[in-house]
Amino acid sequence: MALRPVTVMAAVCDECGWTALQAGDDRWGAGYRARRDGWQIPDDSDTAFCPDHWHVKCEQCDRAASGSETRLLKTGWRLLSGRSDKALCPDHAKDWRATWR
Repeated sequence: MALRPVTVMAAVCDECGWTALQAGDDRWGAGYRARRDGWQIPDDSDTAFCPDHWHVKCEQCDRAASGSETRLLKTGWRLLSGRSDKALCPDHAKDWRATWR
């Protein structure tokens, strides 16, 4: 058996430094596995946030918040299913059916 270094990619939370348990051998694989485990990794940036530190911005007023998905939902935020970066703040979540048709 030979021992040799192996390079893997893993998501690291930009807020707390937590490293995703699932890694991949390339950027796409690591991102896919992290998203599957609840991480927020926008397609067009090099940022990553663990499940406890999602960052959302209201589509209507640009109000921003961060926290776990559960915390955001409990405080009135509406998250579009499958798109953790698209959200409505508590003030605009009341009319979310009219906004997202």
